[in-house]
Amino acid sequence: MRKITKILSNQKGVALGFVLILTLAMLAIGGAILSSSLSDFRQSAMHKENVSANIAAESGAEIAHEAFKLYIMDLNEIIAEEYTEDEIADKVADRDNFITLLGLGPLGDPPDEEQAVFHLNLDADNDYLLEYNDEEIINSLGDDKSFSATITLTSLGLPSTEPFETGNFYNFPFHFVIDSYGHQDGAIPGKSHVRGEGTSTVRISTGNYARFALFTDSHESKVGSTAYFANIHTFTGPVFSNSKLRFTGHLGNPAGTFYGTVNSAASSADYISDAEPLFHRGFYLNSQPESMPVELGELRTTVLPPDGEPPENEENNPLYMPEEDGGIYLPDELDEWQENGNNYRYRDGAAIELQEGEENKQKILINKEIETFSAGSWVPYDTETWEITIDHATGTTTATLDDEVQFTRNYIPRTLFVEGEISSIGGNLSEECRLTIGARDNITITDHIEYAENPIDNPEAKNVLGLLSETKNVQLGRYAPDDIVISAVIMAAKGAFQHEDWDDLGGDRGDVNLIGGTITGYHEPLYNTSNEGYGRNYMYDPRMSDIRNIPLGFPRTDRLQVTTVRDDDIDTLELIIWERKR
Repeated sequence: MRKITKILSNQKGVALGFVLILTLAMLAIGGAILSSSLSDFRQSAMHKENVSANIAAESGAEIAHEAFKLYIMDLNEIIAEEYTEDEIADKVADRDNFITLLGLGPLGDPPDEEQAVFHLNLDADNDYLLEYNDEEIINSLGDDKSFSATITLTSLGLPSTEPFETGNFYNFPFHFVIDSYGHQDGAIPGKSHVRGEGTSTVRISTGNYARFALFTDSHESKVGSTAYFANIHTFTGPVFSNSKLRFTGHLGNPAGTFYGTVNSAASSADYISDAEPLFHRGFYLNSQPESMPVELGELRTTVLPPDGEPPENEENNPLYMPEEDGGIYLPDELDEWQENGNNYRYRDGAAIELQEGEENKQKILINKEIETFSAGSWVPYDTETWEITIDHATGTTTATLDDEVQFTRNYIPRTLFVEGEISSIGGNLSEECRLTIGARDNITITDHIEYAENPIDNPEAKNVLGLLSETKNVQLGRYAPDDIVISAVIMAAKGAFQHEDWDDLGGDRGDVNLIGGTITGYHEPLYNTSNEGYGRNYMYDPRMSDIRNIPLGFPRTDRLQVTTVRDDDIDTLELIIWERKR
């Protein structure tokens, strides 16, 4: 009995041990399951926080990139205000690199001459972030997300000078790195790092007026009457005025539509109705003025001999081209002559017709009016037509009169200047022709002027026409066609782009469809309150943003211009390789 009891006692001990072992095993398994669940939860939470941190880092990178571009724009303003071209040329000669230029910028002096590091933080009082202020991106972060961003700029060697036909580019290359660190608050904080790298070159040159779709020194008429933008005005390129701008219209119609930036040197603008202008890229007041040139003699010098003096004209020819490189020159005050007992003379000025010839030749018909003295005054007698043929394939220019060759020159003229007025101009410009036509007095456009190749469709187009009045106006003729097309950059620094007869606009004439821009001292309306005249549909020529493409002989601004755009129209600040860092 005692033996059985002992056995039973042993069995109870075994059972208890077994229960204890089973309990421990179950606790271990449960702990493992709990640990696994907690680990999965933690990993899930970490993944969630890291995804949020990634969003913050990417948003920060985008904001920092935009802030960096705004910094370069501000550098543009400061260089333009503080330095002349000669001083920038001296910096190149002194082998000053890009980092030394950064000391001019609003972020202050760089820490050394080789590298500058700028810190941009979302919560910091940073002008660039505040100006960029992309509320959609900032609000998407939420209260629990944040980022910090660092931009590192490093010089890429020495600056260089890049000459072109009418000036120089001064190139300052550099390397930039944008580091953005995203943070996600929470029980398990998340973090992420995004880096973008690129190379760029700041190119500094003198500015040019042709880069504007519309430029006015005074946005009033020459007699001081006000001019307004209205719903009949559309501009696809930049607009700039040294004076106050005014807008008017009817509710429901914009008081002008502007697809480029609009700048005014004035501190305010006038709005004369409930209609609002439509600014697609912003309206900026208190801009630094762009002073108009006092003298416009540069174009004349391109057509005259090297000494700048008109040639001796023993043969009394109404048209002159230098033997070597130069342009076409039409002098004034030619001598009178006698024939069959009558006195004759050439009238100052000319009428011009542009024709696209065969095989991409450019023809220019120059009509010179001959007057005779009769009954005590000079009266019209006849017209003499000179035909200029520019052969781009052979590089030659031939002048004929009455089907007889008068002379041939072994170069392509790029300028034509008339002492007097151009009473009429219209026609077509061939694909290869780049020509500036100027006059001392008025230039009157009487017909369409069209490019063989439209630069709106092909920014690589070569044909460029400039029309420049030295002392007066470029104007639409009284009988110019409705919905006239004008492919040209127009400049009248001491006058305006206007209609020849404001008192007889001839009803509703449609639009002036201008491919190019106007640069004028004053602004004359083309449309009156009786719905007569022309609206303005200005289509910006994108080539004019590059000073190398402007019409030859056009004056340049005193202010320097800074760009990071390459020859292929790609902004190098946009060429960034982004990667996520661990």
